[in-house]
Amino acid sequence: MGRTKTQTKGKKGPIVIRGWSNAEVLAALEHVAGALGIQVRYERGDFQSAGCRVEDQPMIILEKNDKLSSQINILMRELARFDTSHIDMPEVLSQKLENIQKSL
Repeated sequence: MGRTKTQTKGKKGPIVIRGWSNAEVLAALEHVAGALGIQVRYERGDFQSAGCRVEDQPMIILEKNDKLSSQINILMRELARFDTSHIDMPEVLSQKLENIQKSL
């Protein structure tokens, strides 16, 4: 069995925020996750990145070797499942999460 690269279903491409590097977007999303009490882990293995719960602790586990753009897409999709309205974040990031929430 070969490893299947993680893809976000229904997405046309990577999420882009004009003027931000992928590393900046990823750091901002990790901040949002932390504010929500969600642990983000980067692991190596034969799995698809996704959100889960471990002993009632929400967690997002990302394949360490995936491209930053894939990690961003997955983090955005998983964070969009939570109420982020009370989290302090840049407006552009909030709008991207709202757009994803509407499509879920």
